[in-house]
Amino acid sequence: MKKDELFFRILLVDDDEDDAILAKALLSSITGFRYTADWIPRYEDALPSIMRNEHDVYLLDYRLGAQTGLDLLREAVNSGSRAPFIILTGQGDHDIDLEAMQVGASDYLVKGKIDAPLLERSIRYAIGRKKAENAARQSAKEWQATFDAIGDGVLLVDVRHNIQRCNRAAAAMAGKSPEELIGRALQDAMRSIPGYAPANDFAFLGDARRRKVAETLIGERWLTVSSDPIMDEGGNPAGFVHIVTDVTERKNLEEKLLLSQKMEAIGKLAGGIAHDLNNLMTVVLGNCTDALNKISNDNDVYINISETLKAGERASSLVKQLLAFGRKQMLQVRVLNVNDVIRSIENMFKRVIGEDINLILKLNPDIDAVRIDAGQFEQVIVNLVINARDAMPQGGTVTLTSSNCSGDDVSDLRPGRYVCITVEDTGVGMDKELTKHIFEPFFTTKGLGKGTGLGLSTAYGIIQQHEGLITVSSERGKGSRFTIYLPSSEPGAVCAPPEEHIAHAAVPLSNKRRILVVEDEDGIRKFVVRVLRERGYEIIDAGSATSALEIYEKENGYFDLVFSDVVLPDRTGLQLAEELLARNKELKLILTSGYPGEKIQLSLIEQKGFKFIPKPYTMDELTETIEKCLK
Repeated sequence: MKKDELFFRILLVDDDEDDAILAKALLSSITGFRYTADWIPRYEDALPSIMRNEHDVYLLDYRLGAQTGLDLLREAVNSGSRAPFIILTGQGDHDIDLEAMQVGASDYLVKGKIDAPLLERSIRYAIGRKKAENAARQSAKEWQATFDAIGDGVLLVDVRHNIQRCNRAAAAMAGKSPEELIGRALQDAMRSIPGYAPANDFAFLGDARRRKVAETLIGERWLTVSSDPIMDEGGNPAGFVHIVTDVTERKNLEEKLLLSQKMEAIGKLAGGIAHDLNNLMTVVLGNCTDALNKISNDNDVYINISETLKAGERASSLVKQLLAFGRKQMLQVRVLNVNDVIRSIENMFKRVIGEDINLILKLNPDIDAVRIDAGQFEQVIVNLVINARDAMPQGGTVTLTSSNCSGDDVSDLRPGRYVCITVEDTGVGMDKELTKHIFEPFFTTKGLGKGTGLGLSTAYGIIQQHEGLITVSSERGKGSRFTIYLPSSEPGAVCAPPEEHIAHAAVPLSNKRRILVVEDEDGIRKFVVRVLRERGYEIIDAGSATSALEIYEKENGYFDLVFSDVVLPDRTGLQLAEELLARNKELKLILTSGYPGEKIQLSLIEQKGFKFIPKPYTMDELTETIEKCLK
């Protein structure tokens, strides 16, 4: 057989042997293709052979004993056969012809009117048509598979917005199967989506002239609907293609990014004003403290100075909160056990929350160690407990828990082990809109004068600066739950004992020590010099690094300690310290600044072992630091 020569396998089903012989004779006269022909006379033997799909075309006699060729055709088609069938009958009958076509026959021939060319054309047509049908069917399957593989919802609707086709993603949004949606009105079908409201209808109304893109919030999901008109041959709208994309995750990421940018902006603002404001507050707080030490409390101006001092301390506290929010606080990090820190302030919690609120601690005894600033961590926990108290004006329960967890279980955490601390209350709770803004600076749910709106934003910034995460879950009327995640320390890390967390021991004042004060702000320099002299120190001052080096050389390095600002007009305090240590490696140094840690390279200051005191400071804090350094 030649390579391009046609070859067909033919099965003849006819209970009349003479008719079968005549049919084979006709086949033998065909010259357009080669073939093999098999004959089966019995109905019950024909169906198994057809279902084995061993032939290319089937010639079925209409009369097959008690049954008919149409019965055999119908049974074969219902059993899944997709082969071509030709019905042969002894007489023409239009009704039988029509029924044969409806059941699935490819052609209908009348015996006695069949010649070889007609039979050849019929066989060619039946096989060709069936191949085309199977190809179209396969193409439709592939198209449907592709259609259903699209992650976005796709809906084809007519001009009346009735659904003609939809993929599985679109149906899943409505909680239905595609079959359940086809034929239904689009808006009616979309109302099956939880949270759908009439206001969402607009997003699904196409524009007959151009593409339309709309964004709509349905329940808790953000959907983008892109609608394109379908035009008929006359250029008139025949329907629309709607592509529905769930952009909830993108929206959430955008909100997080916006919050992050807002926090970064506030942090930069705080850093920008911190230096000047802290310098001013150093003078205010220092002079107030010094003045109070020099007058008796029955003096007429004592109360005035005391109130000025309190206001200055509140202003200083606000600056520190802003710096904490912007993740620019200077931290004193140690390896600690959070259970120890929480227990150390348990009594304070009880005083803060009052007798009508029950405090429950559920602390895991096998908790991992973490690297934290104890004071900052305490501030976070206290803020959360106070927040819980304020949410329960009629009383309730605050529960603090600690546990170990994995970062793999929380989407916003890097992989690894974490310590998880939760503060949960049984208070009034918040709706989702409030929780979106709860960590923003100056946002508060409390009344006028009852809060600055910096408590939770401060907590957020502190935890972020510790490379951790703080989240909130809440529901109106069902309380709130704040969860803190802190990275676990390396295995085997030794925790600092609880009593070392905070030290407030008084240090006796010393005198007859020579100190070089380097400060470019006149007000601060004059104040520091005056007060330290009053406390018995011998002081020489300089307004720049250059002047300080000249004085140091002139005095032959005869100084017990150098106290210098980090930010100076001609070079940094760090550079000055390096030059002084090159002359005397035993020299004691204390650095100070009102700028945030990153601006003054606090990590480098700590790395080199220099003492550091942030502005604003009181004179008691300064002299305490000086005495510790000189010991």
